[in-house]
Amino acid sequence: MENVNWHDVWNKMMSQCTEVALKDTGGLKEWSLSSARDYSKGTDPDYIEATISKLGVGADARVLDIGCGPGTLAIPLAKIVKSVTTVDMSPNMLKVLRERASAENLSNIACVNKQWRDVVVGSDIDRSYDAVVASNSFSLLAAKETKSGDRTCVDWDVIDAVKKMNAVGRKVYVTMPLGESAPFSIYDVIGIPYHPPPNHVITYNVISETGVLPDIDLLPSHHRGSSDPKAAVKMLEWKHKLTDAQRAALAAKLESIANPERQPIRVFLLIHWRNKVSS
Repeated sequence: MENVNWHDVWNKMMSQCTEVALKDTGGLKEWSLSSARDYSKGTDPDYIEATISKLGVGADARVLDIGCGPGTLAIPLAKIVKSVTTVDMSPNMLKVLRERASAENLSNIACVNKQWRDVVVGSDIDRSYDAVVASNSFSLLAAKETKSGDRTCVDWDVIDAVKKMNAVGRKVYVTMPLGESAPFSIYDVIGIPYHPPPNHVITYNVISETGVLPDIDLLPSHHRGSSDPKAAVKMLEWKHKLTDAQRAALAAKLESIANPERQPIRVFLLIHWRNKVSS
């Protein structure tokens, strides 16, 4: 049986992934400030509690949160650990995080506004952390933008991204949803072929290609998917340019399935491993 090159599989899937929002010029789209604030309201307390419990970090711990978003984990972590360093490519996500930290009088959060593969170890961030976490952000950590004329190209070297995580984290934790985050029927309605991001099997195997053997745990949750049609339309508008007909069809479809009790419970996996990292 021929060996599978999981890195190649990853690259191909991410380069075609429908859920990656791209600008007309080819680079990754920026979150608006209002969208970043909306995103921060969709936090699942069960997910946060379960993830932080699995990290097992104490008062002296130093944590690196990559793809931190509006502080979903960084804010609650900052209340129980020594310090949290956050990395995110979106300035508006970090603005919301800083607003939330200020409102709760948290002064132990440092923010780095870069793509993960552009972060300089020893300059932008320290050389070692007790825990490195990528909360529902792992797929985008591999992104690196380069200019080619008036176009921006994105490559998805996930091996490079994981090796940098391994270099600085004594323990590394990656969370990701089990199953697709968007139902195929939604994309069928607007006539856009759906290409999913790499699932947990591909993610596990591509991490293993860096020489580590991760463990996988199920994160308990009672949180159901979003039942707000307007929010869902807004998110898809951000990812794709929709025509009036697509927008109307999408709104009607989402309205028909908006009952919270009909939304599936969102299940997340925790993929984690230990490294030998010098201080």
